[in-house]
Amino acid sequence: MFHFTAAYAFNEAHQEANKYRAEYSLPVYLELLGDHPFTATLMDDMGMSYQALGDYDSAIKFLRDALQMRKNSLGDHQETARSFHGLGKVNLK
Repeated sequence: MFHFTAAYAFNEAHQEANKYRAEYSLPVYLELLGDHPFTATLMDDMGMSYQALGDYDSAIKFLRDALQMRKNSLGDHQETARSFHGLGKVNLK
């Protein structure tokens, strides 16, 4: 399913990308992986798509959740820094 959602997002079809992420990918990631860096990456991607759509409240929610997962599982890491960066970009809007 990842390839479909990445293709949608790459082609600016963020609504469709997040629809598939929310319906298919995220429930599986949460069930099988829980608070894992892969789950955080998916949530980060969702947040960035919401930002592109102008839905800043949803973007902030997903980016904060991704940041928390990365802080808990990775600590000081480049992916944690990426979450801080993404959240900062949304908060500038």
